[in-house]
Amino acid sequence: MPSQPVTTLRNLLGDWRVGAPIHAPGLPRHELRSVSTAGGLAIWLAGPKGDVRIDVFPLGTLDQDTAQRAVARTESLGLSYRSLGHADSTLGRALCEAVARQITQHESAVIAELRRNQGHKRVRNVLGGPVLTLMGPADAPFWGLDPYVGCTIGCRFCYAQGRAQSWRQLVGLPGAQWGSWVDVREDAPDVLADELLAASRLPIKFSPIVSDPYQALERTRRITRRCLEVLAAQDWPAPVVVLTRSTTVLDDAALLGRLRNVWVGMSVPTLDQSLVDALEPAASPVAARLETLAALRDKGLRTFAVVQPVLPGDPQALASALASVVASASVDSLAGVYGAKQAFEGGPVADRLALARDSAWRQRQLEDTVSALRSAGVDVWRGELPPGCL
Repeated sequence: MPSQPVTTLRNLLGDWRVGAPIHAPGLPRHELRSVSTAGGLAIWLAGPKGDVRIDVFPLGTLDQDTAQRAVARTESLGLSYRSLGHADSTLGRALCEAVARQITQHESAVIAELRRNQGHKRVRNVLGGPVLTLMGPADAPFWGLDPYVGCTIGCRFCYAQGRAQSWRQLVGLPGAQWGSWVDVREDAPDVLADELLAASRLPIKFSPIVSDPYQALERTRRITRRCLEVLAAQDWPAPVVVLTRSTTVLDDAALLGRLRNVWVGMSVPTLDQSLVDALEPAASPVAARLETLAALRDKGLRTFAVVQPVLPGDPQALASALASVVASASVDSLAGVYGAKQAFEGGPVADRLALARDSAWRQRQLEDTVSALRSAGVDVWRGELPPGCL
């Protein structure tokens, strides 16, 4: 049965283990902090000048601009870095080169084994690898939890699609449109039960990037529900954050209410349903999302909204609608067009969406939305977790 991407990334690193110092002669001491596939293959290193994220991506099928990001390479992979502290370019490049040397020792055997065992189904059951992924900056860490990888909601502007596709390219899977494939982590609840016994009491966020915990498959597979049951059974004391675009979350309202410390959020980028139809074709209607937030709040759950990306519409109307169903909201701009190019350039709402491609308009709309939310009594925050979770 196919294995998890994070398992493969760890296998590529050989004897480097999470929590242990890495073997990189001539470099300052660094520790392997985390290996993550949330938003792409990534290796997090902690050192005296702060955290450094090493992004790992396949070469060959990437566009030239992406390939040029590589500051170190192996036979089939490129590596780039992002400093989350004060690491300079010389150190960042040297760390990438050290990781590349380590991967090179194992690359051929690991990738060959992967390509023998993948299978090409659009919905695949996958096993193995950790469920909890350490995320966030060193001073505000949290656990990311993805019951699924891939998402049938398939938001066309989703920036995760290119990163998730990089895994498919690496292991030789055929190209597939974002929204048409999902890996179901069927052993996630059992793995989670074991991991919680030793895990730091950090917040846990369901599906931070590469999937929606309540996409359509959840109705039949119930991986998210079973993970929540594990958290409830172990009386997990730290915050649990669930973010979705689906009203299916109401199926688990009673279960969520059993958790000691929980926040439930909905993505609501606009009140204009025609824009949502163009960009989030398989997500729940906006009106239904607002009704879901109201129902969850009526059951005593803490609710929040994510307004991302900010889209054309009346900020005052959006703020008024959200103020009645959430206490807080995160607001951010469009990261890129990605798979929404057709909707932006030639679809029935292209004229309105054209505004969102203008950086000056995006900044004004973001500022107006933030101002309207605050005036309506909604606490506005930036980052991954709502206020009170850290």
